Amino acid sequence: HSRRRGKWYAGGAERYDYDYSEAELQDLAAACRELESQVDEVHVFFNNCHRGQAARNAEAFRRILAQLDSAG
Repeated sequence: HSRRRGKWYAGGAERYDYDYSEAELQDLAAACRELESQVDEVHVFFNNCHRGQAARNAEAFRRILAQLDSAG
């Protein structure tokens, strides 16, 4: 739901209210690319949906992955 462990077991508004930074998404993308050599598929699910962050973060993540693909 987020990287704020103290909020994982809070109510919905606090639990899902998180917006990943560009740096966090880049780290996640790099980790997924590393996993690709070890597994058949990698799935990423954003569940930080309190204020629509999941959709924005997923789109930014997709853009970052595309940039990694074009750079490599």
